[in-house]
Amino acid sequence: MELRHLRYFLTLSEELNFSRAAKRLNISQPPLSQQIRQLEEELEVRLFFRTKRSVTLTDAGKLFREKVCLIMDELEKAREAAREAEGGAIGHISIGFAGIAFGIIPHLIQDFRQSYPAVELSVRQICTTDQIEALRNNGIQAGILCAPVESGDIDFDVIHREDFILALSANHPLAARGETVDIRNLSAERFVITPKKSGESYYNHIINICRHAGFDIIIGQESEEIHTILSLVAAGIGISLVPEFAQNIQLKGVSYHSIENTSPNSIETAIAWRHGENSPIVNTFIHFVKNTFTI
Repeated sequence: MELRHLRYFLTLSEELNFSRAAKRLNISQPPLSQQIRQLEEELEVRLFFRTKRSVTLTDAGKLFREKVCLIMDELEKAREAAREAEGGAIGHISIGFAGIAFGIIPHLIQDFRQSYPAVELSVRQICTTDQIEALRNNGIQAGILCAPVESGDIDFDVIHREDFILALSANHPLAARGETVDIRNLSAERFVITPKKSGESYYNHIINICRHAGFDIIIGQESEEIHTILSLVAAGIGISLVPEFAQNIQLKGVSYHSIENTSPNSIETAIAWRHGENSPIVNTFIHFVKNTFTI
């Protein structure tokens, strides 16, 4: 049994006239009659009563028609799903995001789900260094991480830029000096910082900010998680330079301040993917992210 047999059967069951059905199918009447006979022989069931004046469905033909209609409906759904998959509108994608993306990831994911409800999105937090390795190994298909990415097999585009700010314990003497703190006053302080192995670009940004101000930082504690860094700051373990979005984390005991006498002071977030990526759904996500943000 082939798909054309079902299509011919349904057309004849609707027209109940071989001549009209053949015209709709753009074939002559004898081949149509032959295909219907083949179908009945294969099923070992009579589907139509035929006379010189009329064609009607048998009881078996009526039941068969109901089932064939269901099959054709499912086939059309399958066709539509295939088209959507080809266009990147249905399927599954796994992405990673670094801590630097906390300020943008909630709205980004929400907006993408609303725009592509048929796409199953798996999201997990991974530091920048591990994201690059996961991209290479197909552990994730796209990443939101700290730029730049110095790897020939990974492409990236910057999607967001923000300044660093100073996080102090609320009891720290500098916290009482106002909204802005001169970075040169931090030369003797101990810093809580993300380890270099977790994200070299992020780490180097902070190191370079301080070196530009004339000093090398003293590392008192390291942590990969921004929430842990802020908790350590609140406890008086040290101070930290964090992206602007961190001030939206309402943690008791932390005081946020802008910094002056430093340049450069911004950090960039990027969307990254494997070089030569040809998955429609991955490319849909990449284009969506790039179109959502403007630098």
